[in-house]
Amino acid sequence: MSLIAGIYSWKPEERVLEPLKKEILRGLSRDVGSRAQVFEHGRVWTVKVDLGIFPEPGVFQAPDGSFSLLCGEPLLGEAGHERGGGREQDVADLHRILSGGGYQVLRETRGVFSMAHAPHDGSRLVLVADHLAIRPLYVLQQPDFVFFSSRLSLLRDLTRPELDPRGAIEFAQFGYSLGKRTPLKGVARLEPAEVLEVGPGRDLQSMHYWDWCTEVPVSQDLPKIPDEDVYEEFRQGIRLRLRSDHVTAAYLSGGLDSRAIVSVLRDLSVQVLTLNFSVPGAQDEVLSRLFSSAAKTFHAFVPLTDPVSLWQGDWSFLFRKAWNELDGQQKEEVQRPGLVWSGDGGSVGVGGALMFDHIAEQMLAGDLGKAAQAIAGSPPRRIIRQERLADLETIPLRGVQEALEAIDHPDPLRRYMVFLLFNDQRCHLDGHFETLDLHRLEFHLPFFDFAFMKKVMLIPMERLRKHRFYHEWLQCFPAVAFSLPWQTYPGHLPCPLPLPSDVPDQWSGAGLLHSQRFLSRGARRTRREQLASMAFSDAFPKQVIDRKRLLAAGLLHQLGIRDYDGVIEFAFRLFWHSLGRCSGHVSAKLDRHNPNR
Repeated sequence: MSLIAGIYSWKPEERVLEPLKKEILRGLSRDVGSRAQVFEHGRVWTVKVDLGIFPEPGVFQAPDGSFSLLCGEPLLGEAGHERGGGREQDVADLHRILSGGGYQVLRETRGVFSMAHAPHDGSRLVLVADHLAIRPLYVLQQPDFVFFSSRLSLLRDLTRPELDPRGAIEFAQFGYSLGKRTPLKGVARLEPAEVLEVGPGRDLQSMHYWDWCTEVPVSQDLPKIPDEDVYEEFRQGIRLRLRSDHVTAAYLSGGLDSRAIVSVLRDLSVQVLTLNFSVPGAQDEVLSRLFSSAAKTFHAFVPLTDPVSLWQGDWSFLFRKAWNELDGQQKEEVQRPGLVWSGDGGSVGVGGALMFDHIAEQMLAGDLGKAAQAIAGSPPRRIIRQERLADLETIPLRGVQEALEAIDHPDPLRRYMVFLLFNDQRCHLDGHFETLDLHRLEFHLPFFDFAFMKKVMLIPMERLRKHRFYHEWLQCFPAVAFSLPWQTYPGHLPCPLPLPSDVPDQWSGAGLLHSQRFLSRGARRTRREQLASMAFSDAFPKQVIDRKRLLAAGLLHQLGIRDYDGVIEFAFRLFWHSLGRCSGHVSAKLDRHNPNR
């Protein structure tokens, strides 16, 4: 597990960047026990913090001073991994080939990773994102240097950039910024399959080693891909990540994605310690327990008391806290306890979870404008400053429409899927990676495996929608995967097996009301803390939000008179990126979740 950051200097002979380098060295990891390593060659100066979750450090430095630093696991070349090779071999092979300028080797990677590379003469810096850029890298170009980091908040804290109006409003609306944008002015994020090269000519050269539009054929032009082939690729992705582990840990919900992973692991004779986080008595808790019993995993249930914020990395903190509180032989036998199997990516990439009927209809009709309106929604007008409203309220719609228009694929539903992969799914785990140094967890993410996703993208999109393909594909899995009921999304195919009669649907009616009531106290406390942190802070985004209107809405919300939950969330997302250093609600949240404090 790694964090990386660094500087490419256009004036390496000057020492004006020394204070910034010291701040990067001190600030890259917020965990006091972490050890930072410095790698310097020519114009390139970098810092790497390795938290020791992977057995290999992910660093290669050649005798000529050139080096490559790795975050995550590229999974380059199946044969090498089957022989027991790992990240150490991957980074050495990638370094050797990238040093010769050969970026096409990146097409052979399957994993989730990012990378920084300094060639032999030290005159260039090369930054690499994986096929979907799941593992983020952020870049800020200044007049005399380029600053990059795997943590956006490090760039924010050390350079104090202004909010970018488009990126910030998009983040407040969606929980992520679209395309290359971030909430911070001048800070860009690497795109899927992007290689960014910084050289002495003061320009940044970008290329892409894979194109999800031109290199994925229209599915109607191809023979039907057997479901068994898709399953075998998924199984192979799990096997490659597993290495020689025979005891491992995984999230387990009441749905299909984590179940699919765990069923393959058990079929590979792996002992699995599973954890479920949910409301007691909800479908998620009951169905995960039933499956765990049938699959013979060592299972632990952790009741949720607060709503979970994905963009703040809450799921990772919850797992780390629960893991530290577990005891017993099963926990001790887990060989790489910081590596956890997660089903992220499955519900959208394989289940078509966000391909709603009304959006699909507009895409098929060729009306990108109406499709964009349905996707974008509207920001909360009541708290946006009235003099800025006309400019700001159209930002989400404009961003979505531009992103859809930029995707050039003849299949309208595949265009929509690529939009989801490039935005919602690419940013889905940003909160996890942003807080990596605090919870110290890495995820195995087989649903984001490139070779697997390449096969999934050959399936007709209409078959992917509403879990149609998923329910049929499940028949390829070990029988335990489809022999017990699972929870389903509203509007998607229902589970063909009878659900327990005493467990209500958690998405609607009595089940939804039960979950809301159970979490209501924690939800109100969270919003109260957020409002308190914004009330008098100098970092409040007053150029966008009317503070008096926000606090009035917050009071009505706390009194239970009106539901302004989404309004407060919108404002707090903006506030989060306005902060120069973690303070107020942020530090309180880290204290509550972080087991290392």
